[in-house]
Amino acid sequence: YDGSTTKREVDPYGLICRFNNWYLIGFCREKQNRRVFLLDHIQRLKVKENSVISLPADFSLRDI
Repeated sequence: YDGSTTKREVDPYGLICRFNNWYLIGFCREKQNRRVFLLDHIQRLKVKENSVISLPADFSLRDI
C-alpha cells in the first residue's frame, strides 16, 4: 500500500475479520477479479440503490 487513492466499483461478497482488521471481499469491476480490500484504507463508500449482487456458486467466506 503506497497511500495513493483509486476509485473502484466493487460488487461486495462479504466482510471478514482477520488479525483484528476488517476486510471487504468482492468482485472488482476494474480488475475483473475477486479482490480483498482493507476497510481502514477505504476513504469513501457509495452504495447504489436497487443493486442486486449474485455470489458465484464457488464462493464461500470460509475459504478466505
